[in-house]
This record gives sequence, C-alpha cells and structure tokens, in this order.
Amino acid sequence: MIDDEVMDQRQLIACGDVLNRLVSREGGSERLRTASNLRSVLAGAVHVHSSGGLGCLAALPSLIENWRILREEQSKKNGEFGHLFNPLSIIPISETTHSRIIGDLLDPGGSHGQGGRLLHKFLESIDVPNPRDGKWTVSVEKGNLDLCLRRVTPASVIIIENKSNMAVDQPNQLYRYWHEQIRGPFPDLDYASEGVKKSFQILYLCPGNERYPGNHSLRRPSYLDSQDLPDTLADVGVTIRACSFQSEIRGWLLRCIELIPPENHRLRICLQIYGELWS
Repeated sequence: MIDDEVMDQRQLIACGDVLNRLVSREGGSERLRTASNLRSVLAGAVHVHSSGGLGCLAALPSLIENWRILREEQSKKNGEFGHLFNPLSIIPISETTHSRIIGDLLDPGGSHGQGGRLLHKFLESIDVPNPRDGKWTVSVEKGNLDLCLRRVTPASVIIIENKSNMAVDQPNQLYRYWHEQIRGPFPDLDYASEGVKKSFQILYLCPGNERYPGNHSLRRPSYLDSQDLPDTLADVGVTIRACSFQSEIRGWLLRCIELIPPENHRLRICLQIYGELWS
C-alpha cells in the first residue's frame, strides 16, 4: 500500500511542478534569489492554485531545493517499484463504469468473492443500523438510478447518485428517486425517527466535498399531486448525505483492503489502484 509518506511526497512533487511553471513564467530561477521574490512566487502559487489544496506551499520555504531532490529520488524509486503508475489514471472512465465498479464491490455476490464483507464495511461507514442483518440486493444502472441498495427486513433503502464526472443535476432528480424508491414502497415512514434517518438515505457522491445537490433537484415535479406531498425534500426529513470518492469511497476501500487476506494479492492490488485514483 502507498503510505502517508509517499502521499506527502506526491503532494510535494505536485507543488514543485506548479511552482516550477510559475518560476518559468516569471523569467527563470534567478528571480528566486531573494526571500521577497520567493514569498511572492509562493503567494502567487497559493492564489492561482488555491482550489488544488496547495496551502502547504506557504510552509515550505525550501520547496525548490527539496522538489528537485525528491523528483530525482521518486523517479529512481518508481523505476524500481512502479508505485506512481496507475493505468486507471490514463483511461477515461465514465460515471456508468464507476457505478459498475462500486456496485460489484458492494454486491455480496460480486466477482470479488468476499460475500457481504465489503458491503457491510460500507454500510457501517454511513451508520446503517444492523448492516449484517437481512439480505441486501444491489442494483446498478437500473432505470435512472446509478446505484441502489435494498433490504426487506429490516427495511432499508440506500440510493447512491454518482456524480464522479460532475454531471449537472436534472430537474427534480433526487425528489423523483425518493418518491419512487422510498416513499412509494414505504409511505408511512416516520422521518423523525433516528432509525429511519439511518436506514433510508440518499448519498450524493462527487469526486471531492465541493458540491451538494441543487435545490431544483430537491423540488417536487409538477406532475405529482401536491396535496399529500411536500414541495421539497428539505421538508421531508430524509437523510441526504454529501459524500466524496476522495474521502468516503477511498476510506472505505482502504478499510476493505485490511479485511482481505495478504495472500489475495489480486483483489488487494485492484482495491488499492482504484482507491489511488481518488487520492
């Protein structure tokens, strides 16, 4: 597995690459000979690339020297172990493919051969009560749903809306999912109940934590009778959880790797490679 030190090194290399480009634009490394020029470039890097999580730059006054040394060390190490190579990073993967990968991992009958172990770890991470009880079914790309986890007893429905490629929300999208998959089969749910809040959830899954479903996705569609339905999901009380591949999915995959026997190299490596795609 890639440890925290390697991840820190990757971040440092990324910072160095950005700073190196900025230095080139400023006329070469001679512009960095004074502390004031260095601070200026660092501040510019943070400003231009603030959305990329590069706040560490301000705390790394020796970044240029460290970057050059580290770049050489990592290149040598990568030649020996290939730890920077990830084939998934160079293959365009659609939202449908991401849904199928996650769906197969969640499916107790999936090709991973682990039964419900991976599913149970996922359900534990989102606080579903008694995740090992009952029989779960996993559907992928059925109708308009990306992923849906269902259990009859105790009754549970987990809807996963996959926005891995940051697709825009469709009008009334999450409201329709709730109405069709939760409200329809279970019309008498008490959404004030803690058990219901945890057993019936809509997960809004994005690459990072930068997005929450838009209001137009939560509104009731005009074709549904307004007399017995709320105008928006915000009035229902159903749990809508903003999740990310970077945090929740990657964290779940790392916990799954810990479950897999060391001799099962193939599955462990596959989980690791997919998780690294979001690191």
